Amino acid sequence: MSRALAAAELKQCCASFYGSDAARWLLADCWHPGGLTLTRHLAAQLQLSADSRLLDVACGTGGSALLIAEVFGCHVQGVDLDARNVAQAGQAAAERGLSARASFEQGDAEGLAAAAGRFDALLCECALCTFPDKRAAAREFHRVLCADGRLAMSDVTRRAERLSGLEDLAAWVGCVADAWPLAAYAECLREAGFDEV
Repeated sequence: MSRALAAAELKQCCASFYGSDAARWLLADCWHPGGLTLTRHLAAQLQLSADSRLLDVACGTGGSALLIAEVFGCHVQGVDLDARNVAQAGQAAAERGLSARASFEQGDAEGLAAAAGRFDALLCECALCTFPDKRAAAREFHRVLCADGRLAMSDVTRRAERLSGLEDLAAWVGCVADAWPLAAYAECLREAGFDEV
């Protein structure tokens, strides 16, 4: 099996799990460490206004995107690999009267459909660790942001380069199989073109 095929299958497996009823039952409204409290903190760091355009990458069922649209009044586009998550996020936006400010589409963080320079800010919460090609995703983050765009990220990190015995699918879904040390994430973002990390 080729590495590219393995990466594609891995992404689909992770997306399928996070789009499953089991994930919704296990995770409820907290899809990432820190929950919506951390989301509020990250969004505040982005200096959002009503005119801001924010991209929420790996948005899941839209909890963070909807909170940001509601609290900060900006326009939020969510993107997620799983079609069920996208559908649920769109339904939640409609139910909360936020469809004019929050929309959702299916897509891959390693190859975003958005035009270059489209967004003022980008949010990625506890997801980069699950992307097989983190460098491609970081380049895409930089590409879709405008010249003075801002990125807010939270993620799982680890101190060692590799943790022996934690390479199976369960470890990928659990966000530890390919989590990187903090310095490696920072270097990845610098290589993608981010000035201040």
